[in-house]
Amino acid sequence: VLFLGDSITQGLTGHGRRWSEAGGKGAFDAFHGKRRAVQLGLSGDRTEHLLYRIGQGSLDGFRARVIVLQIGVNNVNAAGHTGRETYAGIVAVTEALGQRFPGTPVVIAGPFPAGRSPESQVRRSLAEIHGLLGAHGFGPGMVYL
Repeated sequence: VLFLGDSITQGLTGHGRRWSEAGGKGAFDAFHGKRRAVQLGLSGDRTEHLLYRIGQGSLDGFRARVIVLQIGVNNVNAAGHTGRETYAGIVAVTEALGQRFPGTPVVIAGPFPAGRSPESQVRRSLAEIHGLLGAHGFGPGMVYL
């Protein structure tokens, strides 16, 4: 299982380790230890950063049975991108993953919550992103949660 995303994904194992360990002490190990899962999340990552790395071959050599993607909150929260811009970035990442890993299932989690209040612009943008992702017709094997 290949996990891609931002600090939320990086936090699955912490900054010092990237893979699951059978018999390890963390929750990631308990659920994925025997699956040889790897997380390649980076704190502060945005869709354009991940898209660049995919295009530059950073995932060459990886074979994944399933990919879990969770990206986008830093586009809105830190970079000030609109919901529609961030949605387009997430879709571009899924398309790049589809080309790089044809036939591999991709689970799209979408950006995690942020913003101080339900009325904040950040939360409104994130809600827009989730609405657009939910309505998007992803290709076979790609599912949005």
